[in-house]
Amino acid sequence: MFSGNHSSLSPLESRLFGEWSSHPHEYTRIFSPDRTFSTSDEQFFGEWQINEGRLTLTYWPSTQISPSYDIRSTFNQMRIALQTDTCTWDIEFTEDNQQHVLNHPVDEYHPDGKWLFSRVPDR
Repeated sequence: MFSGNHSSLSPLESRLFGEWSSHPHEYTRIFSPDRTFSTSDEQFFGEWQINEGRLTLTYWPSTQISPSYDIRSTFNQMRIALQTDTCTWDIEFTEDNQQHVLNHPVDEYHPDGKWLFSRVPDR
């Protein structure tokens, strides 16, 4: 599933490496230097890259194989696991690299069109 793109991170990409949260005490996104990412609730995993100031995530839902061994549900879960989605946002970092903003379509949760993430301190 992964493309295996293991080239060196650009200076901008190096700023994203780590764990980020949009709200305290909520799920986080973990960005690894091999350009893979996952969510702390294990709902999604995938790949990331930054090109020309735009963050692109290609992701798959995490699936669990049914313990019932029902062939129909197993094939359905496999089909879902093979589906990918891609999202792209403009990304901006603060000077201290402790926050970044994704430009997001204006909606009730993002009235200013900004989605703010803060770096999660090392635990």
